[in-house]
Amino acid sequence: MFSSKNKSHFTPPVTLSRLESAGALSHAVGKAKKRIPARLAVLDEASLPEKYKYLWYLKKEPDKAVARREVFAQELFRLLIPGHTKTRLVIDERGDTFVASKHIPGYTRLPNDLTSNVNIKREWNAKLKNGTYTGLGELTTISLLLNEVDLKNGNIALNDKNQLIKFDGDWCFARLRAWSGNNITEHEIDMLPFPGNYKPYNWLGIVAENVRRPHPLLDSDISTNPRFRAEVNHALLKALILPEALIKNFIAAYIEDATEATTLYNEFTDRRNQLAAAAFKNNSFLAYLKQLKQSSSWKPTWTI
Repeated sequence: MFSSKNKSHFTPPVTLSRLESAGALSHAVGKAKKRIPARLAVLDEASLPEKYKYLWYLKKEPDKAVARREVFAQELFRLLIPGHTKTRLVIDERGDTFVASKHIPGYTRLPNDLTSNVNIKREWNAKLKNGTYTGLGELTTISLLLNEVDLKNGNIALNDKNQLIKFDGDWCFARLRAWSGNNITEHEIDMLPFPGNYKPYNWLGIVAENVRRPHPLLDSDISTNPRFRAEVNHALLKALILPEALIKNFIAAYIEDATEATTLYNEFTDRRNQLAAAAFKNNSFLAYLKQLKQSSSWKPTWTI
């Protein structure tokens, strides 16, 4: 079941300029497209199938286990939060490993998470609270589940539907990289999008390079905003009802080695158990479940 792409699957990558990458990625990154097969080479670009038109960003990752975990984590984001783009494991002819991320349609950079511009902060928070921008609740909930510790605004973008999309997930499952202090309790669920007692390296400007900042971009009352809290509850439920068999098969699709796969499965299971215990002590989530139970017309709106 193991799935990866050979680098020849893509055109030769062109290195991004610092302007293009905005310094958001700590690795060397190149952009490429899927290589057009000979049978389609006679077509003009407008006539090509859509998959040959998209840009992909290839990031070299020296640690192959980290690369595999990143692809698994980012694909879980895509499973649980539709709108996230594909991530693939790529191996070249020398055996070097790359993580390929598909271009985010309508990619728009977020405000600098350390900005002191009052007008930018006011507009940003207003659009999060009124639903113009969506996804912050889901994104931070799943980041907590997957033990992401590098959640800075430079690793998030708005897509063409004004949905927040996360990329660059090499620091997901941080405990497997010996990063400590990351258990999930009811306090963290209550505090989202703020990290509570969680100890990330970067987190939405609230924590920057392991230092807590006094004036983050986000308003302090966003934790209790009804739209935001609804997203958190929705993400919690989706994460908790994922079938065990699906997770095992999902891991097997990216990781061949049985020991490595078992380690990742156990880590994910432990964090999901923590998330479940915390969620069932959260009054907002319990009220959400009660409301769903009372609604005889309720149907899941996601695909798993």
